[in-house]
Amino acid sequence: VCMEVLHKLINENNTVLLNRAAWIFSRFYSQYPPRLHYDRGIFCALLNSLINRGLWQEVFLVLESAAASKIFPPLEHIIKIFEGVAFSGLQTAFSTLVGIFCKLVHGGMSVTPAEIGHIIAIMSKCNAAQNHIGILFSMKSRLERKISKSNWAYDVDAALSEVEHCKVNSDWMKLGTLYVTVCTGCENLTMIKNFSRCVAEALMKDSINERPEIPYCELADAVFKNPQFNDMQKNLLGRIGISIMCFYHLKELWLKDVMRLGTLAAFFSQLHENCHI
Repeated sequence: VCMEVLHKLINENNTVLLNRAAWIFSRFYSQYPPRLHYDRGIFCALLNSLINRGLWQEVFLVLESAAASKIFPPLEHIIKIFEGVAFSGLQTAFSTLVGIFCKLVHGGMSVTPAEIGHIIAIMSKCNAAQNHIGILFSMKSRLERKISKSNWAYDVDAALSEVEHCKVNSDWMKLGTLYVTVCTGCENLTMIKNFSRCVAEALMKDSINERPEIPYCELADAVFKNPQFNDMQKNLLGRIGISIMCFYHLKELWLKDVMRLGTLAAFFSQLHENCHI
């Protein structure tokens, strides 16, 4: 029933009736969540009509109710509202608009850093208050970090699969390169430590065989040669080496332990005083 009434009022294309439509929408959806008869097309038509007539108070009223009910308008409508407010010279309205936008995003509305950047550009052109622009900059930064962490979570998962591939093929040089890549690119220390633990486990499992090669030595050699090798990686690599030394000792792999100890001694000599295991 609500949507039918709104549809009729919108079609009249009358300012007074549009005011009435905004009030009805706000009252109804502040009390009831959108259900079967909710029509997104009518909601967008209402917003569009209000925007075109510059009825900003009514636009904000509708958006506030929409945010509370988790009714999310298309991003192009949001951008159009920011542009309209900027064009109208209503800088004081940005406080309300930014607040509503934050509620929509926190409520689950999908938005990209690029889209937030576009809104920031709109506000900057009309000299909006820096504190309002700062709120959007913070939102953009948080979203970028979230995306970065999500991407690296996927990348680290892929790297863990590659560890298994390197172990099966005894390609420890490649594993060393992969180790540096993950440690250099990922900012999540917990992920890096988990990856390092998996590397150590792969090296330990391979060390039980009868081959004379020392996987850790080949891995360390590849890592040492990489120009991106840094102190944090040295620290973790040293920890991996100590773990394997303890493993060799436990399994009584004395010859391998001595050979690996030589590599670890060389490793410690490179650490100097700026890295402590």
